[in-house]
Amino acid sequence: MEINMTQQLHKQRIELVVLEGGPCGGKSTGIHRIKQHFKSLGWMVLVSAEVPTRLVDEHDYVPGVNISFEAFQELVLQEVLRQEESLKKRARESGHDKVLILCDRGRFGGLGYTDHASFYKMAIEKFGLNKNDLFREYSGCVFLESTAVDAPHVYLEYMTNNQARREKTVGEAVIQNNLSLDACVGVPRLFIIDNSTDFEQK
Repeated sequence: MEINMTQQLHKQRIELVVLEGGPCGGKSTGIHRIKQHFKSLGWMVLVSAEVPTRLVDEHDYVPGVNISFEAFQELVLQEVLRQEESLKKRARESGHDKVLILCDRGRFGGLGYTDHASFYKMAIEKFGLNKNDLFREYSGCVFLESTAVDAPHVYLEYMTNNQARREKTVGEAVIQNNLSLDACVGVPRLFIIDNSTDFEQK
């Protein structure tokens, strides 16, 4: 029986893929559609939900106001690691032969919001993670470019009245998009999807 279980685990394919993006890039909608698509292909799909928004909404954290940006990113990384480990355990125990873990932002996401040197220092000192550890866990990353970059009229239409969005102008959104994209450099496979098509094709 132990041999059969070992053989079963060895046959498993467990892939972690990060979905990243700039402001109003379509990440939330994309997660749902990717999940449904891969389930239709026979994959078991698990989702590591976005952490920063939840910490703001549920814990009333306001980075830069009632918590420093550095301390906030430490909390985010701690929770991201917890979620990923929990989902990998769930994947292994499921026995399913193909499991996709979709990560709504990865462990390296904080690089887009803080100084890189400080983030790497925090990761190694608090969690024992070196630079490679932040990236090599993932099979790849899909980056959905902000509509502010190449479809600013869409950004202005949908985002200027969104109180949860920190970036209120097109310029601010473009800057954050570029910072978030730069944070992804280091993932084994990085795919960037722009807004040259409609969202269905994106």
